[in-house]
Amino acid sequence: MLFSSPPLESAFHAARLGQKWNVPAIIDIQDTWPSALPRMMPRPLRLVGHLLLRRYYTLEREACTRAAGIVGVAQGYLDRGVEVGGHKKYEGVFPLGVSLKEVDEAIERGAVVGKAKWAKPDGQVWFLYSGSLSHNYDFLTIIQAARKAKARFGDRVRFIITGQGELAEKGRRLVHTHGLTNVTMTGFLDFDEWAYLISQVDAGFNAAFPDALIYFPNKIFYYLAAGAAVLNTIPGQCAEVVEQGECGLTYAAGDVDGCFRVIERLVEDPHERRAMGAAARRLAEAKYDRAIVYRDMTRFLEGVVEDHASPGRSSTL
Repeated sequence: MLFSSPPLESAFHAARLGQKWNVPAIIDIQDTWPSALPRMMPRPLRLVGHLLLRRYYTLEREACTRAAGIVGVAQGYLDRGVEVGGHKKYEGVFPLGVSLKEVDEAIERGAVVGKAKWAKPDGQVWFLYSGSLSHNYDFLTIIQAARKAKARFGDRVRFIITGQGELAEKGRRLVHTHGLTNVTMTGFLDFDEWAYLISQVDAGFNAAFPDALIYFPNKIFYYLAAGAAVLNTIPGQCAEVVEQGECGLTYAAGDVDGCFRVIERLVEDPHERRAMGAAARRLAEAKYDRAIVYRDMTRFLEGVVEDHASPGRSSTL
């Protein structure tokens, strides 16, 4: 039995049924509920967030304790499950990944409109941030770094920000106040158009604050699939992927100067920029295509079933 968390209520009941029916129940942790929830509360309530959410902390602990195995879409989620529920016989990390076939097909469809709308002049270098424009994500630092890029490179460097959120208006005010003609904020884009856009950019920002507990977000897989270098602020697994895959650079969230330095480095070294983009696509093909991720997870689950059917057998899952 495989079940996801969140939602915590169904995770708790699924784990309990697994025990009752003597079926190995595997919890697949896809977000840090309830730990992430207090950060969505008004600041005066955050100090009492744990008390307000104590029922959900209990559900999380019970689900992870009762489960026969814990997997997560990132190492940090597996670590959280083990922290509250203890180590299990069956553990694993299976990233969300991306369907390369779907992305490639979307790029082709998006080119019908995108080639005109997102025509990239020769000599320009494009940077993209896609995602939530909220307090958990560090897109405002990118806009501040764009001021430095404007002064250093003029309109040779372009920044495109897609998405929406509670800080979107603040971002637009910064762009307007500082006359940042090198920054475009688009709001949400149709998936096909967005896919074509990411195929044209040189680098994508995977920018979140560490205390947001966002370990391995969707956007990084799409950047890799599109062959864009990754500019990353998330420590741990994301930083390791970027460094070991030689597909981007990591800087500290909130550090405007650090953000500008990685921008400057890619602008001034086209060979490195292109090499990182090529490495990004190779990494997607080798590890993060969903065809590969799903195959590995299927083998893992088949191993759980076989091991459960032969309880005397040694497990190396």
